[in-house]
Amino acid sequence: MRSHVVTAFLRPGTVRRQISGPWLRAEMRADDILFIPRGAGSVWEWNNQLQNIHLHISDDYFSRVADDVFGRTGDNCELVDRLSIPDTVIASTLKLLAREALSGEAGEQLYVDAIATQLCVHLLRHYTSFNSLRPAKASSLDGRAAAKVRDYIEEHLSGRLDIRTLAEVAKQSPFHFIRVFKHHFETTPHEYVVCRRLEKARLMIEQNNEPLKRIAVECGFYDQAHMSRQFKARFGLSPGQYKKSST
Repeated sequence: MRSHVVTAFLRPGTVRRQISGPWLRAEMRADDILFIPRGAGSVWEWNNQLQNIHLHISDDYFSRVADDVFGRTGDNCELVDRLSIPDTVIASTLKLLAREALSGEAGEQLYVDAIATQLCVHLLRHYTSFNSLRPAKASSLDGRAAAKVRDYIEEHLSGRLDIRTLAEVAKQSPFHFIRVFKHHFETTPHEYVVCRRLEKARLMIEQNNEPLKRIAVECGFYDQAHMSRQFKARFGLSPGQYKKSST
């Protein structure tokens, strides 16, 4: 494997594994976790049907999080070789990412970025040689930086927004940006962007006769159905119903 692999078991099963040593056997329970270290070759056996979620984390991404959060290079960012770990934090995180991947939509990149970053921090803290470290304290998001981020979001609502780009605008690391953004705006970057997109859609529906499909694209939604679901959840009406009520 050229990447770190984290696997969550969704149903119980017996597995045997060999990585350059003796065979190891484990009775895996639902939500148990195992790691396959980067660069390791492995052989597996199992005696019943398994259902798993596999997450591949590139060494580059893992190393960037280690540098952003702990100020350490990725030279020693190797996951500890563990066959069976009862970790509900990792299991629930992998399920969230799997739901996004299977949703049939482009997904909210800000949401995925935040989940993936937090997962890597959890792995670095508990399952690598960095486990005794704590994140460095982040500087606050001052008014000028907050205004730059807010303006950037408004100018790019129709496009793809991600944590790394917004963090660069604020001159913060991605991990610290998530924390200081929530402290300043009292919401997460993902929730803030969704709110601004929905507000822009609401104003466009009120002010012009653009087709809803075009409004969805202009506001950065995957498609009209994606916009409609989020619009109704926030305003209690579908875009079509809202348009009729505002005319």
